[in-house]
Amino acid sequence: MKKDNKYFSDGFTIVELLVVIVVMGILVTIVVISYQGISGRAIAGTLQSDLKNATTRLALDKSTSDDGNYPATEEAANGGLGLPKSPDTDYDYSITSGEYCISATSISTGAVYHVTSEDGAVVEGDCAGGAGAPPAGGGLAFDGQEDYARVPSSAGLNIVNNLTIETWVYPSSVASDNDWRTVVGKLEGGTGGYEMGVDVDQSVMYFDVQVAGGIVATDYTFPALDEWYHVVGTFAAGPDMKLYVNGALVDDVEQTFGGGPFSGNLTTSSKPLYIGGDPVDSSYCPREFAGEVDEVRIYNRILGGTEVGEHYASTFTNESNLVGLWHFDEGSGTTITDSSGNGNNGAIVAPASGSYAMSFDGSGDYVTVSDSASLDLTGEFTIEGWIKRDSVSQLSDYRLIIGKRNSSWPEDVYGWLTDTDFGGLISCSNTEGECSLGFSQSTNGAFMFSSPNTINEWHHFVTTYNYAADRDTIYWDYDSNGSTSTWANVIAGDGVLYIGGNGSGSGIAPYDFAGDLDEVRFYGKELPANIVRLHLLGDFSQDATGCGGASCDLRAHWAFNEGSGGTLVDSSGNNNNGVISGNPQWVSAESGAQRVTH
Repeated sequence: MKKDNKYFSDGFTIVELLVVIVVMGILVTIVVISYQGISGRAIAGTLQSDLKNATTRLALDKSTSDDGNYPATEEAANGGLGLPKSPDTDYDYSITSGEYCISATSISTGAVYHVTSEDGAVVEGDCAGGAGAPPAGGGLAFDGQEDYARVPSSAGLNIVNNLTIETWVYPSSVASDNDWRTVVGKLEGGTGGYEMGVDVDQSVMYFDVQVAGGIVATDYTFPALDEWYHVVGTFAAGPDMKLYVNGALVDDVEQTFGGGPFSGNLTTSSKPLYIGGDPVDSSYCPREFAGEVDEVRIYNRILGGTEVGEHYASTFTNESNLVGLWHFDEGSGTTITDSSGNGNNGAIVAPASGSYAMSFDGSGDYVTVSDSASLDLTGEFTIEGWIKRDSVSQLSDYRLIIGKRNSSWPEDVYGWLTDTDFGGLISCSNTEGECSLGFSQSTNGAFMFSSPNTINEWHHFVTTYNYAADRDTIYWDYDSNGSTSTWANVIAGDGVLYIGGNGSGSGIAPYDFAGDLDEVRFYGKELPANIVRLHLLGDFSQDATGCGGASCDLRAHWAFNEGSGGTLVDSSGNNNNGVISGNPQWVSAESGAQRVTH
């Protein structure tokens, strides 16, 4: 007999059954997630407890040992019984300079914590070995060939005591020209500064500084390429140096170069801060890094071991005395922004824009631009561009980059006065490895500087002239190389403008340039230093009002972006187009270091 009851029925409908299944699935998921969370916390607690017990045992072993040292191995601890630990815990124990680091790893989950004898703090992450990674976001990748970023020198970066440098670095197995490669630093050997870098051939990370008398360094042999490492170097006068890798102290023994022992503060350098390579170091030039760099920090204080471990775990509780912080999270463009608030912005060094540059072979390649009123630079003006010298041998020492003369030869207009009485704004010596910038004036005066002896490197050059202010100024990668008196006003000539060579034939030595040029600009005003710096960063947005509140008066702009044909186009609107002679090549413009995400 069928039983009537509003609470009972013969069975579930299909819909009701599906609802029940879904609800049960959700409940099971909640239970699993809750269990995983509880389990994860339990495992972390077990690892932390094991490490605390291990430190207690190691302290006891040291106090009762005959030599007053910690056990040499984990197995030798506790009277040869090994350190106490839970069944799921695996230890990695190491001794460096009498101090230990021990990491505890969960066999079942891979969770890892470590502790050092220096401070006794238990910190997430291992002692070393590249298990960590920088925070998610952007970074810079360098190919070891001509790539680097540059931050102009500043008072805040010229630290003399209590220095900390910190970065994440990913050394690549890609070959490079040199063993020693700069990751971050402004070391000027024999003068001053500091540097952190790697020697891939020797698998060594190093941190060195210049003090009065010589260089002091610490280093660490890293286990593998193509892995991330968190590296921190500290210096205090004494010297007292420490090197940490992945949160663990790995070296505190100072090595000296140039004699020693040394003492005292760091000596300073006016050199820029370079990231990913140092194109101007005279000892190992070029010193360019292959791999990735992220999260560069510089402090004017010493970070202790506990704080280093926190930083390795991306925990930052004290940012006092932070003078530079570069996340590399801009996503595009050449600017690298200093997030410390101190304005130490820098740039990926390469021509700011465009698809092409022009390459001259040093033998009969040049561009001519007809005379025009806009090119009659006199009284006040600026010329800037990007240059990359080549190592091709020349028939003469000096090679003309840009120059203009009068039709009544040999009276020069503006440029650098060479021994052949030809005025070139920029000339490079093949035998001496120098580039000189300057002006020839109506009294045949000249002002010049010698650039570092580097080849196959892009550099931004700017030279300014202001007769009324009695001032010539030259900048090389933004650094001012000094100013001098103008002597006399530059005359307005009526001759052609030459780029890349003078085209004078066999009658005069062929001062033709070997290398690449890009983004050449002429202005009718003296660019102030802040505008020069913006131009290095690829920012031309202030040109309309940046010269004393007035326009900087762009006279010519050759971007070299045509990619083919026999005409070099002036994009300033003044129609100063050039005629290409010989066979210079259109080449792909280089973008420098690449932005990456991780």
